Amino acid sequence: MTTVTEERSLTQATTSSVESATDDPDLKKTPFYPEIVQKLHRFFRLQTFRTNQLQAITATMEGKDVFVLMPTGGGKSLCYQLPAICEGGSTKGVTIIVSPLLALMEDQVENLTRRGIEALQWTSADARDTPSLDVNRRMYSNNRPRLLYVTPEKMHNSGQAKSLLAYLHGRGLLARFVIDEAHCISSWGHDFRSAYLALGQLRQTYPGVPIMALTATATPRAADDIVKNLRIERCVRLTQSFNRTNLHYSVVPKQKMATIAKWIHETHAGESGIIYTLSKKAAEAGAEQLRKEGIAAEHYHAGMTDEDRKVVYMNWKSNRTQVMVATIAFGMGIDKADVRFVIHHSIPKSLDGYYQETGRAGRDGQPSDCVLHYQYKDANTIYKMIREPKDQPPLPPAVVRRQEEALRAVILYCNDISQCRRVHILRFFGETFEQKTCKKMCDNCANPTPLEDQDMTAEARHFLMFVQAVTRDRVDITQDMALAAMRGANTKALQDKGLTQYQGFAACIAQPKELVELLLARLLCDQMLDEVNIQNNSGFSNAYLRVSSPTWVVVQRI
Repeated sequence: MTTVTEERSLTQATTSSVESATDDPDLKKTPFYPEIVQKLHRFFRLQTFRTNQLQAITATMEGKDVFVLMPTGGGKSLCYQLPAICEGGSTKGVTIIVSPLLALMEDQVENLTRRGIEALQWTSADARDTPSLDVNRRMYSNNRPRLLYVTPEKMHNSGQAKSLLAYLHGRGLLARFVIDEAHCISSWGHDFRSAYLALGQLRQTYPGVPIMALTATATPRAADDIVKNLRIERCVRLTQSFNRTNLHYSVVPKQKMATIAKWIHETHAGESGIIYTLSKKAAEAGAEQLRKEGIAAEHYHAGMTDEDRKVVYMNWKSNRTQVMVATIAFGMGIDKADVRFVIHHSIPKSLDGYYQETGRAGRDGQPSDCVLHYQYKDANTIYKMIREPKDQPPLPPAVVRRQEEALRAVILYCNDISQCRRVHILRFFGETFEQKTCKKMCDNCANPTPLEDQDMTAEARHFLMFVQAVTRDRVDITQDMALAAMRGANTKALQDKGLTQYQGFAACIAQPKELVELLLARLLCDQMLDEVNIQNNSGFSNAYLRVSSPTWVVVQRI
């Protein structure tokens, strides 16, 4: 959701691109244009449109299906909020917005109300409670609002909701369906949500009602998936560059929260930021540690009550709290323009998820930092989460493979110490970017490391043969043990396991530690090595290396 203040600042920051986008004489000739501009000024206090906004608004008012791919902070909400309050569109009545997060709905309804636009949200699972009954009665009256926000679960599971939609459709009172955060419908997307798949029935169940799908992050493959699943193949597609020129990207070895606190004090004293963690426990511990280091911080995760989450969010939004330490539950719909840094204390599950999360920084156009703390051990934890999800049924094998593929793309991004970070990220989204135009806005371009090509084929072969021989003898070996053995560390721990006696021990003794670590990361990422979790007698799991394809090793030995 974008506030009026934020809309102004972002509009001013991109005036030239907006003017070129909205000077299309054909758009200004449409019968809808005068009302669109009048409502833009009156309710949204804006003077111009940003890239693709007018195109999206005009297309949906003409009754066309629309797919909008617009970077975080690009003004997606205006694309459906403005036409919802216009009278002159080819379709009439209520705009139904399907949104995945209650907090996102609450923010948008609250902001619309402040602008004098009436909207309702209908989310309760209990059709008998008072709020749900009130919304239901209101929607059947002649005084219904123009915008109704619902969750995908409400659309799919509620007989009450289905009856209402059928009633509105039968009377020609469904203006359009809006699918916000549409990447959730794609199994290629980073926030796949099964309830979104049922939205593919909208076209058949409610013929003649246009559909608008919007997302801030989708690869070309995911975008095609969204369009296909929603059955809007002939839609107007509107996309724009993913490049956020004011964001500085960097990857660093994972550091403790006390070290991060020192960096915040030195680099962003008093400035607003977000730190993403992998677990609820890590979010709570991280916020507590920051407070000990003199930084006003609170945690945010899905295990909190709705009221507690709202309180800590408002504290952070109003700058009473400087840093929010959170899981990815602190996600879509964040409404704060002056976030100066986003830190990932654990690697994200996908590059599109990472792009969206870092996109919460610098929405006012000012320089901001996006720092990713990397250690491969976190990737192993995420692999386990993908393969063995808690509190939900196992994912279909195809979805597991796609999510593993997405995680490997993140690992490659983290291990790349030469290529511009922007080239890597934008290529993932199907966009070409020239490294020379980065202007030192990533760590690899700001501090280029002298590089030379080095053939590590022999070392890779020895590494794989060593792990295979060790595990064939039923000796468990961790990453740290394997790295130490390959570099010839003659420690008591390695001697006790007999690892110093295997062929291949010390095969990488001539190579720097960092290079051997990169080799191991590449073997894991290319699925030549894998990690398995084995529970010990204390009930804790340890991760041990295995050769993924013993046949590969045999072939290489021949």
